[in-house]
Amino acid sequence: MHSPLTSHLKIAFKILRYLKSCPCLGVHVTKTSGMLLTAYSDVDCAKCIVTRKFVTGYCMFLNNSLVSWKSKKQNTLFNSSTEAEYRALASVTSEVIWILKFLKDLQIENLLPVSLHCDSNSAIKIAANPFFHERTKHLEIDLHFVRDKVLKGVVKTVKVDSTNQIADILTKGLDTVQHLKLVKKTCLVRSFLLKMDIGESLRSVAAKFEKF
Repeated sequence: MHSPLTSHLKIAFKILRYLKSCPCLGVHVTKTSGMLLTAYSDVDCAKCIVTRKFVTGYCMFLNNSLVSWKSKKQNTLFNSSTEAEYRALASVTSEVIWILKFLKDLQIENLLPVSLHCDSNSAIKIAANPFFHERTKHLEIDLHFVRDKVLKGVVKTVKVDSTNQIADILTKGLDTVQHLKLVKKTCLVRSFLLKMDIGESLRSVAAKFEKF
């Protein structure tokens, strides 16, 4: 905003073209038997050349329906991608605990352990193994509640391939094929009914103005 370049304008036009092509794309909530809570977390590789800060992204599914998601640039700099991945696990763990409490108020229980999908082997090992002292002694203490929740059986970390990491859509610029693949996995669908409703609403509003 303070030092706009031509490249920034091109990116803005690209975003507008994408939004124009999918105005009716929305989250599709489906009804299925059973209850299963899963989560995916990921970070980019400090691609911001200005701040070098990582972007954290996570998404959570209740059965096959997307119920929570977030993409945010992290507030502090990290020494390694492993530390950033571990911070992402901490963020999604906090969200898991909140959703579990919310579901408990709705009398929905027996969802433990919640699977946390991550594509970083090192972050998963740190979360599961308390003997990585030399590698984790510089980390903040509040991050280690991930390990505590793993030991208590609240969550369990699951290794996922980068190509199937749904949270990538919130942290990285993907090619068209991979982007559409992950869009499908997040159950985002085009609602033609919504498109018709919007069109009819606009026509009804125009008709009312014509009366005046």
